[in-house]
Amino acid sequence: MGELSQFLLNLPTVPDECDVIRKERLSGVYRVSALWLAKMTSELPLLFILITISWTVMFFMVGLPHDGAVFAASLGVAYLAGFMGQVRAQNMCE
Repeated sequence: MGELSQFLLNLPTVPDECDVIRKERLSGVYRVSALWLAKMTSELPLLFILITISWTVMFFMVGLPHDGAVFAASLGVAYLAGFMGQVRAQNMCE
């Protein structure tokens, strides 16, 4: 749920960002990858916090085994899915 909600939260902002990306690409002042790197870097702490809180709550609500290794592995998968959701949402402009 946390990974899906992160993807869905990013979808409404994509059309607004597409206009900015097109404008930056046409101006040629700096590369679009610099824009994406700045955006991802600024959103990284919030992304970590949201995924960690939502996954911790879901982990214990679902009733998975209370094992540190299982929790760490599943949290890693949740981080990966959340980051891929952001990348997918950002690549919709291309």
